[in-house]
Amino acid sequence: QSTENLGMGYDYAPGTFVNLRNVMAERGWIYVTINDYEWDGLRTELVERYGERAVYLAGVSAGGSAILQEAVAHPERYAGLLVLCPALPRLEGAKRLTMPMVVSVGAEDVLIAAFCRTLARDVARVNKRLVYVEIPGGGHSAPLTRADWAKQ
Repeated sequence: QSTENLGMGYDYAPGTFVNLRNVMAERGWIYVTINDYEWDGLRTELVERYGERAVYLAGVSAGGSAILQEAVAHPERYAGLLVLCPALPRLEGAKRLTMPMVVSVGAEDVLIAAFCRTLARDVARVNKRLVYVEIPGGGHSAPLTRADWAKQ
């Protein structure tokens, strides 16, 4: 799965995805994006290419929504989640999210911040490994532009 064909290559929105991608590269993590929600095919491709490994999902905006839905459907497949400003109005099955999880949102991203607060409350009931970060004064891109992922 090519990230560049989705417009999320190193030159996309300077100061956003590139920061997170650089940290991932430094740690030897694999950065891929899925462009067709074909999770089984992506998992098969990754196993063929890299062998069995723990899989952590990260998603931003619509990608955050996609990984939440996939993790609820198949929680046993994933070792953890990094969910940034997920564009999702509600999520059924949040109690299934028991893996380590970071949720981050800008406080001024009004509708998404309200969803994230509810998500964090619901997940915290069953998951003590949840970290919720709400960035004061931050908008939709704040988790990408204002977080220092190298320190995480």
